[in-house]
Amino acid sequence: MARRTPGQGKSILIVVAIAAVAAVAAAVFADASQAARVASDGEIVVSAERLSAAISAVRSNLGITLVLVEADRAGVEVEDDIDEAARSVVESLEGLTPLAATLDDKLADSRHRDLLDTARTTTTKILRQASEARTSTEIAAAREAAVNTAIPALADAESAALEEARRAQARIEAEQSQAGAAARASSLVVALIVPAIAAWALWTAARRREERIELQSEVEKNQALVHARDELIAGVSHQLRTPLTAITGYSHAITESPDDEILRKEGMEVIRSQATELTRMIDDLVVMARLEDGAVEVHAQPLDPVPEIRYVTKTAEKAGGRIQLSTLPGNVMVDRLRLRHVLTNIVSNAVRHGGPSIVVKAAPTDRWYRIVVADDGDGLPVDQLGSVFRPYVHSPKDTLLTGTLGLGLAVAKQLADQMHCNLSYERLDGFTLFVLDVPLTATPPD
Repeated sequence: MARRTPGQGKSILIVVAIAAVAAVAAAVFADASQAARVASDGEIVVSAERLSAAISAVRSNLGITLVLVEADRAGVEVEDDIDEAARSVVESLEGLTPLAATLDDKLADSRHRDLLDTARTTTTKILRQASEARTSTEIAAAREAAVNTAIPALADAESAALEEARRAQARIEAEQSQAGAAARASSLVVALIVPAIAAWALWTAARRREERIELQSEVEKNQALVHARDELIAGVSHQLRTPLTAITGYSHAITESPDDEILRKEGMEVIRSQATELTRMIDDLVVMARLEDGAVEVHAQPLDPVPEIRYVTKTAEKAGGRIQLSTLPGNVMVDRLRLRHVLTNIVSNAVRHGGPSIVVKAAPTDRWYRIVVADDGDGLPVDQLGSVFRPYVHSPKDTLLTGTLGLGLAVAKQLADQMHCNLSYERLDGFTLFVLDVPLTATPPD
């Protein structure tokens, strides 16, 4: 039998070492490529879920508008509510374009923009048809057109977005499984073939472990986000259904009994309050999506905030709140509509989840115009102080958070920050306080 020379043994060792290095390098490269693919698919999941939620808001807004048109033609005084609901539909439609563009850019196609173009055209046509309807026959025709064209078009666009999210999530799970298999194979190569370069192999393995931890962390974050969005969409569907049912029921009852003045007055109040609540929830959804995209614009102007405070408190009292109001005039630099949105959310929070005694005080200080919304409720548990302004943290046991979607206080906080205001939470002498400091200005109101 031929004997191996030292040179042959060295050559074999070199070949083995090179093969091992190549194998390990391939594993590291695979891990890095997998991490990049997972990150890309994670962005697709987020974009698709965000687009789906925004489309759902458009569908809900359209349904509200049609119901209010029926109520208006039946004699219910909801003209202002119709205008507000129609405006919400238009704003929601405008918000879909950048969301669809973001998703299509990641997918390198224009399928979602094409679907939304169809949905936007049909929805705009339905809005115009509903606003011009004067008879019950014309209203029924508008409703039938919505059911047959606009709503299916929106549903197709929403289904396409959700399907894209599901496909991306499936790819993430497949990459995770492949990453685990590749890691086990590369560990076997290192353990059996490369004892001569153990130190280098250990260093490489450590690097791979760090990358796998980062990959797993990214996957878990994306999965948690998808889960939170799924819960949010389910919550939106449930919470919109209840007030919409009340609006529909009273509008039909008023139509069938037009001479019942008591029913008419009661129905008008219910329709108005429920439409206001629906608009608030939908506005929160749209604004939160825009905030996450960095698409919210602030148009500051000098104004006296007292009329806005009175408007918000009066609206809250119509919905059942009892508020003690004390204000002094001031001159601030702020976006009027954004200020109203912030005040609506924190006052609504006090009405829904605070104590029976609600006080709103507003007056200028040295540098700020300070607005305090106080109630004598139980306040926030100590272990939840850090999450009061975080989105998507609401659950049935979290009784302090605004509304039922877990967005109201988060939207209020982010809008306040956008306007260079300061919104904070305090607990003082048995009262829960939300304090909004708005910057004063020397410029007189227009």
